Amino acid sequence: MQRFKSIYFLSSDNSKAGKSITISFSEKETNLFSIFTKKTNNELRTLVGDTYLESLIKNAEKENRNLSQYIKNQLLKNLDKFISGDVTFKSSKKKPLQRWFNYAEGFSTDFVKNIINKYFDDANNIYEPFAGTGTTIFACNSLMKSCCYSEVNPLMFFQIQTKIELLRLKNKKGFSSQIDNFLKLLDKMYSNAK
Repeated sequence: MQRFKSIYFLSSDNSKAGKSITISFSEKETNLFSIFTKKTNNELRTLVGDTYLESLIKNAEKENRNLSQYIKNQLLKNLDKFISGDVTFKSSKKKPLQRWFNYAEGFSTDFVKNIINKYFDDANNIYEPFAGTGTTIFACNSLMKSCCYSEVNPLMFFQIQTKIELLRLKNKKGFSSQIDNFLKLLDKMYSNAK
């Protein structure tokens, strides 16, 4: 059974529409399909190496391939560069401390951990110049690494400080159950708000 994944490519000319290109995966390529089907258009365009439709067409023509063949070839060629983990903030929406604020520019904690493990495994201290909701701080904490950070947005800074203080209180004797109850209450409020 063949499976299909469409990727939308933008036009470099804002007055023109982009185009969705459909890539087919054979039954033998089920594992490959399962990797790519979970990724966003932006993640896949990055992996292909072309953001815009016009450059995609030129590169496909250089290799005498149709667009679908070219895209699939690029995805296969760049698979070793692929870093697992959700690059978007999507999976963070399921984590109690991370989902307080829907941060479109954020990353998932798992993605940050994978980056740290792959490129900075020997580092004991990591600096995060744009801390956002604190994803890198909490990823470092779970990997037992120190993290210094900066954040100019007062709302984001307040959230980070609040999360850190909650975790500190949770680790103090006698506060753990109260913090757990508070987090459960927040979870309940969050799920009722949907």
